[in-house]
Parts: sequence; C-alpha cells; structure tokens
Amino acid sequence: MRGRDVFLESLRLHDAKRIFGNPGTTESPLLDHLADYPDIEYVVALYEAVAVGAASFYAQSSGKTAVANLHVAPGLGNAAGMMYSAMRANAPVIITAGQQDTRMRLQGPVLGHDLVSIAAPVTKWAVQVETADEMADVMRLSLIHI
Repeated sequence: MRGRDVFLESLRLHDAKRIFGNPGTTESPLLDHLADYPDIEYVVALYEAVAVGAASFYAQSSGKTAVANLHVAPGLGNAAGMMYSAMRANAPVIITAGQQDTRMRLQGPVLGHDLVSIAAPVTKWAVQVETADEMADVMRLSLIHI
C-alpha cells in the first residue's frame, strides 16, 4: 500500500473528514488520489495560515480531528503562528507539509529545509516520514499526540 493510501485510510479510521490546505506540486499525488476517497473533503485556502486557522476552528467547533496540508518549508513557515494558536487551544489538528524528493536533498533545493525544526516549537509533536513504510506508525502516533 502506498503512503498516501495509508495516510487517507488512517484519516478515515479516525473520522477525520476534512483536509484544509494550500497545496503545491509536492501535494499533487495526494490531491489526485482524493477521488478514491469521496468521504474526505479537501478545502482549499489561499494562504497557509488560513488553512491551519480553518482546521483549528473546525476541530474546536466539531470536536473532530482536522488536517491541514501545507506546501513545503515556506508554507510551513507561513503557518507557524496559527500552528502555535492551534497548539495552545488544544485543537486536534494534524498538520502535514510536502517535502522535496529525497534524491534532491543533497543539492539544497530552493524550497527544502528541515521541516521538523520549523514545526517542533509550535506543535505537540513533529516528525518527518522518511519512507512509506513508516506512515502507519507515524499516523498512529500522531493521533495519540493530538
């Protein structure tokens, strides 16, 4: 099973029905695959902080886990203030951010950075999934931490 399937199946298992996001190219495979998951709605925001703020508000008002999907390091950085607010509000929000292809990491891609170091100060738990095989464990642990 591909990582995106494990991710989406994990969301289904935990009744997470909405993903709020500002997607870019690294998130395209996930968006393309959402057609196979009609019960999960993707709500597009025009700015990353808005996506996280909407996810946080939805989670707090509904009591359900929400997901915010962001585009690589700059998108994660743009959302940091709202991530802090969601953390302080104890909102059950899972935040994902795309990452550059690992084959490009040593070349210093323009949009690449250590995502965990950006997210760690403003989240309850931050981790980077290195392989699709880790996705199930990361999702299980993420849902414990929220």
